[in-house]
Amino acid sequence: MPKVNFKILNSLENAAGSLSSEAFELVRSFVASKMHPDGGFVDRSGKADPYYTVFGLTLAYVFDIKPDIKSFSHFLENWQSKNKVDFVHAISIVRCNYLLEAIKYAGNLGALSRFVSKMSVSRQDISKLIGKRIASKQKQVLNLLNDYKAKSGGYNHLKKNEEAASVYANFLIYGMFEDLNINQLENKVLAESILELQLLNGSFVNHPGSKHGIASTTAAGIILLFENGFKVENSTNWLINQIGPEGGFFAGEEVPVADILSTATSLLALSLSGTSTNQIITQAVNFVNLHWDESGGFFGSVADQIPDVEYTFYALLAVGLLK
Repeated sequence: MPKVNFKILNSLENAAGSLSSEAFELVRSFVASKMHPDGGFVDRSGKADPYYTVFGLTLAYVFDIKPDIKSFSHFLENWQSKNKVDFVHAISIVRCNYLLEAIKYAGNLGALSRFVSKMSVSRQDISKLIGKRIASKQKQVLNLLNDYKAKSGGYNHLKKNEEAASVYANFLIYGMFEDLNINQLENKVLAESILELQLLNGSFVNHPGSKHGIASTTAAGIILLFENGFKVENSTNWLINQIGPEGGFFAGEEVPVADILSTATSLLALSLSGTSTNQIITQAVNFVNLHWDESGGFFGSVADQIPDVEYTFYALLAVGLLK
């Protein structure tokens, strides 16, 4: 079974490795500039947030940026104590702690590959060890997630004790199971619980009763279904039809502008499900490059030209998937 998070990390490393030395340093400087002096990575308003810190720490790992482990750990603890922790932020906190533990375990961000080679162990072996540590340390946060279980199975990221699950929540929890090496007996339940959110054309919606599929939601749905043995051809065909003339993916049938988030998540789903994207490689890479800001970061679309670490993460993911 393909490991989604490893696929993402490998794709980011592919993208970073394909950059010229000048471009690499430009992106690296942008990512480093988004670290808050008191720990964490900042959101678009300049405030440190666990959600953005997930993207920032992942890119820090890839670009050999060395965050201060203690200040980041303190930031996460402080944020958790002062804020109401919802589903998305709970997942983010767990993911951030996982990444910090990986950084600490490696000693420095560039040492992991050398360690793996020297000790003849795999990245998966290291991940399992880290996952077990985090699972034992983050029991309070993990227990909070149980409140978001939907009555029909799966999870809903917006409300507690909701009737229906959401594709986004199930995808996030699936990734967390993978990170923490938790027995994934629930995975088929996660897949089955989103079937009611699938339209006849194969696309997925965010809410029951919605009439138009969303590309990023459909991408998450494809991954959940494919990983659990369901057929996804109808969904991948719908997703391919969202490719615009410039090589990017539209967010949905009624959205006239392609964007980086939809493009990256769609490419990830198509790649993991074994669906070829060879026909759009050149166009898609050019599309992503059009969203590269002179600051070194990437922005989301022509309608939203503010670069941040989230869009930079997704832009590089898209490029890496096309290599």
